[in-house]
Amino acid sequence: MGHLRDCADWTAPPYLLRKPDSSLSKYYELSLKLNFRFPVDSIIPDRDDRIITQNDFDIFIDFIQIEINKEAVKEENELSKKEERLENKKRIKKENSEI
Repeated sequence: MGHLRDCADWTAPPYLLRKPDSSLSKYYELSLKLNFRFPVDSIIPDRDDRIITQNDFDIFIDFIQIEINKEAVKEENELSKKEERLENKKRIKKENSEI
């Protein structure tokens, strides 16, 4: 029986992505965040396998845009809450100084 290598020791060989024309590089860039996992099951629920192809890129781009929008709304809400707390502190301070 052969020895199985630990999964942590295994790395896939680099895969060369081919593009039909070098002028497309100004429009497309592929960058993968280390250890970031897409929730494939919830992004493409009717998929039986976990294989992703270029045909799925639009779906993933939409997912990424939704996540970016959620993050922007979250940051905006946090900023609003922070500003509201600051205004409340100023109001209380002013009320206390008038007493």
